[in-house]
Amino acid sequence: MLTRRQLGQTVAFAVAGMVRGAHAEPGKRVLFVCTGNFYRSRFAEALFNASAPPGWTAFSRGLDTSTPRLTPVSPLVVAELARRHVDAKLEASPRPLTRKDLDAADLVVLLDDGEHRPMLASQFPGYQQANVRGWSVADVPKVAPPLAFAAIAAQTDALVRSLR
Repeated sequence: MLTRRQLGQTVAFAVAGMVRGAHAEPGKRVLFVCTGNFYRSRFAEALFNASAPPGWTAFSRGLDTSTPRLTPVSPLVVAELARRHVDAKLEASPRPLTRKDLDAADLVVLLDDGEHRPMLASQFPGYQQANVRGWSVADVPKVAPPLAFAAIAAQTDALVRSLR
């Protein structure tokens, strides 16, 4: 049986732990960015989240989501994720990149650095790109989807390993 003093210390310790937990740093976030947030970035997001290191999650956005779409995510992505047995919880529709998204990310990955870095600089002047990495996965028709999926998967796997 605990003494009154021991009980008080136990409660104080538990409360201090809860307070520290309430102010604990949230998990780290990777932001995958492509042009339309319909195909490449959505695939990278799903793959990353399926094998994310502890404390990490991914989300994705697009630099130009103005193209009307018949489906919320590319059917090619849905089929490839199913083929890889990845159960993805993708957002309902493509979402445009905002400054708030950039600020919320610990790491930003541009799927096609040559195309997306100038767009990022143009849309968000003054944004410090210290936490930005660029990949070289071009969009259709420059790169066939099977090749793009293989490149994204390889680079996502390497990223996950580097963050463990």
